[in-house]
Amino acid sequence: MKYLLIILFPILINSCDLFSTRNPERPETGGTGYIPPTSYDLVIENLKNSIKERNLNNYKLCFSDSSFTGLSEFVYVADPQTMAQFQGLFSEWNINSEEKYFTSMVASILDETNPNVNFIDVEYQNFNDSIVFTGNYYLNIEFVNDLSDRNYSGSTRIVLKNSSTGFWYITSWYDFQSEDKTLYSWSYLKSKYYY
Repeated sequence: MKYLLIILFPILINSCDLFSTRNPERPETGGTGYIPPTSYDLVIENLKNSIKERNLNNYKLCFSDSSFTGLSEFVYVADPQTMAQFQGLFSEWNINSEEKYFTSMVASILDETNPNVNFIDVEYQNFNDSIVFTGNYYLNIEFVNDLSDRNYSGSTRIVLKNSSTGFWYITSWYDFQSEDKTLYSWSYLKSKYYY
């Protein structure tokens, strides 16, 4: 019996390819685009990636939550036209409001499409305790039932602060309708999908 095992053992090992090299698997493309925000520009990159990937958790990580960042609570200021129309909605907008809007928006997007945010004419201004990001944005989202309002544009002013952990967060976000007013603003998109 002992000799039989000695003879069969090498045959079994060779026949099952236990020690052979296998072909590498393709990487998953559905991974997260979240990068620890150790610099202020990474927060904007995370914001864009979270929208493109429809990732609520990564989206929420862009905003200051005083319970764990040690910074002031996130504030959103809608563009004046949308604020006038939806004053009650935006007067107390916070991270929970962002979550509610983002979840509803993502549920309404066509499955085979990816939302896209482009910022142009971007500037970063350095202040004593913060960095202010300004730029014009163009947001394209294809919705299941609303293809007519899939493009949004305007300008934005985002205040970014560094927490005691060394990570940066958005503490305030100001939205402005584009000057030509041919497209709705991001604020309008938020009001539309806040349900």
